[in-house]
Amino acid sequence: MLDLLLALAASALALALRPWRAAPNLPWPALVCWAVLPLLWSIDRLSGLPVMQPPAGSGLLLMLVGWPLAVLMLLPVAALLALLTDLGAAEALQRLV
Repeated sequence: MLDLLLALAASALALALRPWRAAPNLPWPALVCWAVLPLLWSIDRLSGLPVMQPPAGSGLLLMLVGWPLAVLMLLPVAALLALLTDLGAAEALQRLV
């Protein structure tokens, strides 16, 4: 429940700041990082073995595009993670937060 409240609060604040006005063209490293994030977040589920999680990549995305836009970019990553792996919505939400 706390994860959901944190995700909703962060998303509402990020939407209120309208970060897409400041960054009309995303740098290509940010798009590459964004494309690789679902793989990094689900490597333990996809491999079927207990592996040590690599760095999440969200910190790099945060430094590339800023906090509000990174929050909005991580929402579809969590949704894709919940759809493509056997994670439930609660586990995907926990990895998002």
